[in-house]
Amino acid sequence: VALMLYYVYRLMKESRSLSVFGGIMVFVLVWLLVSQIFEMRLMGSILDKLVSVGGYLWGDLPLWAVWTVFIAVCLAAAIFMFAMMKRLEKVAK
Repeated sequence: VALMLYYVYRLMKESRSLSVFGGIMVFVLVWLLVSQIFEMRLMGSILDKLVSVGGYLWGDLPLWAVWTVFIAVCLAAAIFMFAMMKRLEKVAK
């Protein structure tokens, strides 16, 4: 697997698409951290749905528009989660 990733890295470095690959890897890393390590099931399921939305939009919209939708949905999910956490803290007190 490491050798395959190295060859993909070399290929992408030559084609100048390394930043797109890095963005995808960061998204996957955040997804794994949220759903597996921190066990935030609601946020993990939101990220699961976000991935499927991106698949639907990929052919119809330009790439920048798909990433804008990704960012907007992530921000909306984060705002929702923080608002819910704040309410739960008030109830717990």
